[in-house]
Amino acid sequence: MPQIKLFWIDAVKAICMFAVYLLHSEAYYGTGGTSYGYVLQPFYVNAFFFVSGYLFFRKYLDKDQLEKVNSSKGYWMALENTLFRLVIPTILFSSVMYLPKVFFHTGNVVLKDYFFDVFGGISFWFTSALVVAQVILLSLLLFKQTHMGFYLIITLLLAALGMYLNLERESNGPDAFFPWFYKTGLVYTFVMALGGLYFRYENRIDKIMKYAWIIPAVIYVCLLVLTWESHALKMIGLGGICNVSGFVEVLCGIVLIVLLSKQLPMMRFVEFIGRNSIVFYFFSGALPASIGWAFQKMFPDKLYIMTVAVALLSIVMGIF
Repeated sequence: MPQIKLFWIDAVKAICMFAVYLLHSEAYYGTGGTSYGYVLQPFYVNAFFFVSGYLFFRKYLDKDQLEKVNSSKGYWMALENTLFRLVIPTILFSSVMYLPKVFFHTGNVVLKDYFFDVFGGISFWFTSALVVAQVILLSLLLFKQTHMGFYLIITLLLAALGMYLNLERESNGPDAFFPWFYKTGLVYTFVMALGGLYFRYENRIDKIMKYAWIIPAVIYVCLLVLTWESHALKMIGLGGICNVSGFVEVLCGIVLIVLLSKQLPMMRFVEFIGRNSIVFYFFSGALPASIGWAFQKMFPDKLYIMTVAVALLSIVMGIF
């Protein structure tokens, strides 16, 4: 299938990256008493997995591509692609960022913890879970199925298994997610399959949403308002746990962010962030942490406008 530049996908990734930076800025600088990042949680990484699934199935979901994957070398070539695009960058950035992270948090360097965090896929949960999800989906391609129903059913079962394993976790420590956040990766296979479903029926869905977008918008706002104090919505994320209302909110958030991105005019800086979103993600902890520390010295009252400034400045520094 010929590669076509799709700006809306870059826009989704860029918006997700800003959401990640804002949430991390809330964590490292503060919120001034109100966590507005809750508004972004339904889509902040979920939409990224969704478009990753869209691109995955757009690439592989035809008979010619399935035959290539099922050839003697095709499957391993596809795995190598994941290795060089995700696994090796994750390990390299984990190695580079390990010492600054340790000094920032504890100051104690332990060689065993280094190997555990870096090679166990613990340092960067998002790319780790994405690796797991992609490897699973690549393996499902060996069944040579072109019907999305097959992938939706299998990944729904895998997501249920991953959610069960996460619910059975005895802690939220790194050991509970070893190796490579595989439990959360299992859950996200279903979100990626939903991206494939959107690819398959994109034109039909877009026609419906042209008039029905108000429905997910109302649901999105209502669920956030009703759960604002309790934060009762469980919307996957690092912990890989989702309740029914949380999943509805995730779907609505993804729909709205995709619709918004398809209406945006072409912007170079948005395209740049979207195309380099993995690199921006790798710095999404270090930059808000360091800039947030500096802002705490200058603005100890932790006004939320300064939280936004930390996020924006972090994004700008990531560009350079």
